[in-house]
Amino acid sequence: MSLAGLWYDREAEEMLRRAVAKEHPGALDFMGKLAANRGDTERAAGFYARSHAAGFSGAAVNLGMLHQGQQREAEAEEWFRKAADAGNAGGMYALGRLIIDLDRSDEALAWFRRAAELGDASAQHAVRVLAAREEE
Repeated sequence: MSLAGLWYDREAEEMLRRAVAKEHPGALDFMGKLAANRGDTERAAGFYARSHAAGFSGAAVNLGMLHQGQQREAEAEEWFRKAADAGNAGGMYALGRLIIDLDRSDEALAWFRRAAELGDASAQHAVRVLAAREEE
C-alpha cells in the first residue's frame, strides 16, 4: 500500500471514530457490520442496537438477521417487526420470510404485500409465488 493509501485509511478510520462517538446511526450500523464480519456478534449487536436507537430502522433488520443466524427466532422476529413497524420494506420482507417458515403464511403474505407496495422486488416476487400456490 502506498503512503497516500495509508493516510487515507487512517483519515477514514478517524472520521468513522468521530461519527461513532457522536452516535451517528450510519456509522454505528457500519461498525456493526464490521464486527459481524469478524464474528464478534455481541459487539455487532450492540452497534446495531445503538444505530437503531439513533434512528436507523435498517439496523433493526441487521440485528434481526444476526439473531436469525443464531437460530434465535423470537429475537429476530422482534427486531424485524420493529423495522417493519417503522415502515422499512426490508424489515417487512424479512419478517415475512421468518414467519412463513413458522407456518404463519397469512400473516407473512400481509407483510410481503406491504413491502411489495413500497417497491421491494423480493417481496413482489414472494407475493407472486404465494398467489400462484393459492391458485393450484
